Amino acid sequence: MESRLKAGFAKLEKKERMIRKYEHNLQGLENRLSEARGNVEERMNNIMTASHAHADVHNEMVTSLEQITRDLECSICWLLLSQPQTFARGHVFCEDCIEDTFQTIREVASEAGDEYHLQCPACRAYLEEDEEGSASARVPVLNATLQHIPIEVEQKPAALRMASPGGKV
Repeated sequence: MESRLKAGFAKLEKKERMIRKYEHNLQGLENRLSEARGNVEERMNNIMTASHAHADVHNEMVTSLEQITRDLECSICWLLLSQPQTFARGHVFCEDCIEDTFQTIREVASEAGDEYHLQCPACRAYLEEDEEGSASARVPVLNATLQHIPIEVEQKPAALRMASPGGKV
């Protein structure tokens, strides 16, 4: 009977060793799984950060494009500028729109027998007329209104590179 007990204890000890080995392996697998979850979470955070950065850059570019579009609109007809003209205050108009506006001012004043003064349609600042009856200080536009566009366009690719993973667009 003693030998049977010894054999039974030996089997139990063997099974306990196997259980400890499986528990050790299971703990190792749980550690590796936890590490893998952490890596996946970190990668997802990086992807989300890059995605948000791209969205921010996209929104900024849309806003810039909207501003550029507004800068290229006539303040009278609200269409894309045609032969743009500006005055000292920087308001921009189509050449035909500003000429038509000034002609209307002259005609109304003439019919009423009143003296007239040309005013900027955007801010109502008084403008002086030159000898030809046109508002002086008027210049064709490719001035400060449009000079900032190339700078903004050049800056966008750099912003995109910074926002993308690995700095590549």
